[in-house]
Amino acid sequence: MMNASCLALLMLLTIPYSSYSQEYGYTHYDITDGLAGSTVYCITQDRDGFIWTGTETGVSRFDGTHFKNFSTADGLPDIEVLQLFGDSRGLLSGHWRLRRLFIVFWTR
Repeated sequence: MMNASCLALLMLLTIPYSSYSQEYGYTHYDITDGLAGSTVYCITQDRDGFIWTGTETGVSRFDGTHFKNFSTADGLPDIEVLQLFGDSRGLLSGHWRLRRLFIVFWTR
């Protein structure tokens, strides 16, 4: 009985310390860091690990350090990208406000 009481007391004392949640950090990126626009509508990750964001002024590809931006000069049908989709073949496609789904980039 004494062992069970000691064990219960020990558990009551250690549970609060083991139940603290883990804190996650994040980095805020904006146009001063190279992001194409200040409003991000969508985010997807391709199979090579690049993060693609659709903004009101084009598409940005993030490699973990730098952004590479794409606009209508690079072949986008419009600059405002509402949705991005990546598939298992490495193909990235997007959806624009006034247009249907277009296949835009091979991500390799």
